[in-house]
Amino acid sequence: MEKSIIIFLTGICIASTLAVPLHLVATPAKARLPLGAYGTSAVFDGTDSIYIIGGDSTEGRLKSVLKYSISTDEISHAAILPHGAYYGTATQTKGGDIFYHGASILDTPSTEIYKFVPSTSSVTKVGDLPEENFMSAAVQDGDDNIYFLGGSLAKNAIVSFNTVNSSVDQVYRLPISYDYIAALSDNFGSVFIFGDRLDGSETTEFSSTVKLNFTTFEVIIGSETLPKFTAPPAAVWDAEGKKAYIIGGYGNEKDGHYSDTIVRFDPETMTHELVHVDGFPVMGEWTFDSTSAVFVGGLNRIYFFGGYSSDGEGQEGKVHDNIWYIDV
Repeated sequence: MEKSIIIFLTGICIASTLAVPLHLVATPAKARLPLGAYGTSAVFDGTDSIYIIGGDSTEGRLKSVLKYSISTDEISHAAILPHGAYYGTATQTKGGDIFYHGASILDTPSTEIYKFVPSTSSVTKVGDLPEENFMSAAVQDGDDNIYFLGGSLAKNAIVSFNTVNSSVDQVYRLPISYDYIAALSDNFGSVFIFGDRLDGSETTEFSSTVKLNFTTFEVIIGSETLPKFTAPPAAVWDAEGKKAYIIGGYGNEKDGHYSDTIVRFDPETMTHELVHVDGFPVMGEWTFDSTSAVFVGGLNRIYFFGGYSSDGEGQEGKVHDNIWYIDV
């Protein structure tokens, strides 16, 4: 598997922010994180609990695994990581186990893969990545396999991890490298990748969605109309997998990529639109990034946790302790 097929999609018409069909609203939950945090990772258990893992704060790297109850709007401590960690990535198996990998531990990028079992609150190390990494993406492929994609120190890596026997394999290299990356599986053997491409397009103010098939390694590249990501975004599917939403990581008023919007992506056409969100954490020249998000299908709602906002000049910044939700 040394070659990949690359297909470019051109001439696709994308809805601009001037023709947004509706406004969404970001509503703060009553509960807040114990500390303002960014670089967390969030997982929804499919019933009532959302787990928020790690993060960075004004008091340093966080060891906490928090549990947010949707029904009671309360947050509690669920477990403790061996080390303070942030910018890791978490996925959950159908059996309920959560795997967390590729974090920066204290100030050092890590190879460690942890398994968190919510029913027992146990956290154990179960493996190591081939190389140190953080700020990567992860998607589930079937019941037993997780793919880790890209990252700050392994920008084009594809690593597979078997959740049953804890085996790790460097299976391929992405034909496109990424700085900031988010990814979503289509549950049919392919993944949609959103991020800051490092293939010459980084000189523009636009990016594009990439679809990668894990069997053939065929790559389809969408039109270069997606906002350029300058910081880590979060991405979630809706309940039926018909639309994806990307939260944070961009902001460029000149090109209509307003920071108080979220991206709504159509996987069938690989097109998107930017939807304004009233009550979003930032607007104007300020940008918002490094949040974690989940989609709760029963409520048709996005929850996102903490994050970091900064002004256009990078002179001022804020670490958020809010929990927000957006009904879509």
